[in-house]
Amino acid sequence: MKFISNEKKLFTIEITPLIDIVFLLVIFFVVTSKVGDSQFLSLDLPKT
Repeated sequence: MKFISNEKKLFTIEITPLIDIVFLLVIFFVVTSKVGDSQFLSLDLPKT
């Protein structure tokens, strides 16, 4: 028979998965912002 304990369990947040997700989001936004800017950039390339 289990008794209900009065002790409160500590709630901990795992930081490692959060850091992974933040880095993935940063990389995604950096890559997409670079691709989006290059499409509207007009370049005058030198002729050979």
